[in-house]
Amino acid sequence: MFIRYFACTDNVDESELSRAALVYCDQLVATGMPVRLVSTRVAELQFDMRKRAGDRRGWGRHRNLLVTPMEGACINVVCGEPLDWSRFHTPGAHRNVLLLANPNLAESIPQSVIMAAVAQYSETYVPDGELADVVFRVTNHRPFVASSDMMTMT
Repeated sequence: MFIRYFACTDNVDESELSRAALVYCDQLVATGMPVRLVSTRVAELQFDMRKRAGDRRGWGRHRNLLVTPMEGACINVVCGEPLDWSRFHTPGAHRNVLLLANPNLAESIPQSVIMAAVAQYSETYVPDGELADVVFRVTNHRPFVASSDMMTMT
């Protein structure tokens, strides 16, 4: 079993969502399960991982996760833009897990989109209790708080 992690890997200095995805990546690695990192912006991440442009994006410490063997069943995990939620959901996965961050609940994202995504995934995680309360009010679904519950993913 391994975790296949589709993540927004934009420059962490410029993207709040990418910063959250990077923190989630650290937490996934801490579970002890093998993690395969797959960028939602593959070409950009690979460019930086080959060090042509240095590690301006902040993802350099997870460079080795790009080649983690994908053997056996996987827990499919997605942290990205709303379009990524449906694009990277994997029906054949052992479990599908959605990781939400503050930018995912911006006013520009329709409530129906958030509700549909939360309903589609078997589990939803957020970075803190305050965002968990917001997600619950919007979707009537109580998400896990990643900092304390990420270990339950295994």
